Amino acid sequence: MTAYFARHAWGNTTLQDLIDALSEAGERDLDAWRTAWLETAGTDRFSLERDGETVTLVAADTPRPQVLAVGAYGGNGEALERRALVRVEVTQTRTPVTGLPPAAEVLLINDDDLTFATTRPDPTTRDALFRTASQLPTAISRGVAAATVWDMLTTGEATAAEAGRCLTAVLAAETSDAVIEPYLTLAANIAELWAPPGERADLTAAVAATCRRLATNPGRRQVSGRRHPRRAARAHTARPRTAPRHHRDPGAPGRRPARVSACGWRG
Repeated sequence: MTAYFARHAWGNTTLQDLIDALSEAGERDLDAWRTAWLETAGTDRFSLERDGETVTLVAADTPRPQVLAVGAYGGNGEALERRALVRVEVTQTRTPVTGLPPAAEVLLINDDDLTFATTRPDPTTRDALFRTASQLPTAISRGVAAATVWDMLTTGEATAAEAGRCLTAVLAAETSDAVIEPYLTLAANIAELWAPPGERADLTAAVAATCRRLATNPGRRQVSGRRHPRRAARAHTARPRTAPRHHRDPGAPGRRPARVSACGWRG
C-alpha cells in the first residue's frame, strides 16, 4: 500500500491501479480474484465428501479463489476440542483435504471464519454438529456452526426443532456478548416464523427459559430483557396458534440465508 500511495500521490486512480499494486507486492495475478469476488453475484457453498480416510471439499458450483480451513473436533469430557485444522486453497470444484483424523466427531468447514461462503456438514457428522455445536471451544467456531444450521433451516435441510434446540444450546454456552442478541433474534424467529403449529409452544418456551437464564447475568440482563424474551414469555403462557400469520415453510422461496460470526451479523 505504501508503494501504491507513493505512485499515485495527488492523482486519481482506478480499482485496477490498486489491483495491479497488490499483484506486484504479492507476486500473484489478482485479475481472476477481482472478477470472481467483485464482479460476480452469489455465494459459494461447500460440503464434504468422505470415502474411507479420504476427505474432499466440494463446491456446489465453480468457486471463487479463496482459502478456508476445515477443523476436526473430538470429545473431551463435556466439550469438544480441536484435533486438527487444515487450510486449503480452493481453485476448483473439488479440493482434497489431507491431514484430518479419520475418527473426528465433527468436521467444521470454514473453521476460523476465513472466507465468506455457506457450508454443509458431511452426512456422517451432520447430526453430531447439531447436537454438539454448543460444545465447540471458541465463539468463532460456534458462530460458523450456528450460521450453517440457520442456512440449512432456510433451505429446508433442517427442521425448526433441530435448529431451535441447537441455537438455544449455543446461547446457554456462549461466552461472546457480541452475538447474544443476534442468536436470540434467530431463536425467536425460528420459534415464531419457522416452527409448525405443533412445535411452536415448546420452542418459544425454550427461548423464554434461555432468556431467563441470561437475565441472571448482570452483563447480559439488558439484552435478554429486550423484545425477544418478552415476546417469548407471552407466547409461553398463551395457547398455541393454529394458523400463524407469519409462518413460513422451511422450503418456502424468498428466504435469504444469513450468516452470523463471532463479531455479529453478516447478511
